[in-house]
Amino acid sequence: MIAMKIGFIGLGAMGIRIVTRLLKAGYELYVYDIIKEKMQSLIQLGVKPCNNPKEVAINSDIIMMSLPDSKAVKEILLGENGVSYGVKENSIVIDLSTIEPTIYKECDEILKKRNVKLCDAPVSGGTEGAEAGTLTIIFGGDEDAFKRVQEVLKVIGKNIFYVGPLGSGQIVKLVNNSMAAVNLVGAIEAMVMGIKAGINPKLLYEIISVSSGTSRTFERKFSNHIFKGDFEPGFKVDLMYKDLGEALKLAKELKVPMVMASVAQQLFGMARTMGLGDKDTSSLIKVFEDLTKIKIPIF
Repeated sequence: MIAMKIGFIGLGAMGIRIVTRLLKAGYELYVYDIIKEKMQSLIQLGVKPCNNPKEVAINSDIIMMSLPDSKAVKEILLGENGVSYGVKENSIVIDLSTIEPTIYKECDEILKKRNVKLCDAPVSGGTEGAEAGTLTIIFGGDEDAFKRVQEVLKVIGKNIFYVGPLGSGQIVKLVNNSMAAVNLVGAIEAMVMGIKAGINPKLLYEIISVSSGTSRTFERKFSNHIFKGDFEPGFKVDLMYKDLGEALKLAKELKVPMVMASVAQQLFGMARTMGLGDKDTSSLIKVFEDLTKIKIPIF
């Protein structure tokens, strides 16, 4: 068993896979999730369930979080029985969530008083990357802290980048997710046009995959989800809608126009209205199927 103890808060689709990899690597893990059943499902693998974030912090050298939004991150860190009430001196707190960069200011000020390093390290690669340990990790915060947690990060990530002070990781992640969303919207609307015009979908995909219109988003979302009729996440529509909102908020503060991201968020909003919030972002195809009255074949 590796000496360093890790606390993990948030056992959603990403968190549960990351925890499993850390356990297999030999780390001792203390976990918390608001849904107790999620903790119970991991006990047989060797995790130690905790009653609250404070208890996680008391028992851990590194505390990692994978949470849905800014509100949840702030509550876990500063709320009643939060991490800040139990964290030990010289600990490192790593937020793997994708949230609003400015949320860290108050949290960082409080944790600094306890000589604790707060870092942001949003990830890219979805549940597949989390399970395989091939995530891209975008780390912002104290550079010495980054060096101290390298071995832990290597268990869950393949491409690991240090990008600057606290909050820098979130900015890079919002850039990435804005581009991914716009790429997906463009790919879906264009493919639907071609298919409705009578082109064989499989042939159309094959041609675009080796032409200038291709992208990683196009290839993965069509081959792994749309053409299989499999819309289990992956990365949820609700999360993409939230991330686009965070990106647009940042852009507004910086006075940067983001026309395409704004349109993309509206389309993901339509998907949510159709009840697809918990489905993979590729389920956006259903919005266009509904609008154009065509059905994308499964093969």
